[in-house]
Amino acid sequence: RALVEFRRQNLVADPPPNGPFDAVVCRNVLIYFEPTTAAEILYKLAHALAPGGYLVLSPVELPLAAPLELQWVEADGATLLRRK
Repeated sequence: RALVEFRRQNLVADPPPNGPFDAVVCRNVLIYFEPTTAAEILYKLAHALAPGGYLVLSPVELPLAAPLELQWVEADGATLLRRK
């Protein structure tokens, strides 16, 4: 537990989170934003990842991340997005 850090982030108003992070979990949030705003948020989150880090989205949000240069990884029925 000591290695895990939880943070709150205003995804629209706050600057990109200071990283790099091994994992960023943002599930069932982006569906509430306009597509252009969701794309901006995803760009910020993806660039906050460490190389090899994972972005975790809900299945319905995954298509929003298609333009990002992240590797799609299947793991136990879940799709994770990995920074190269």
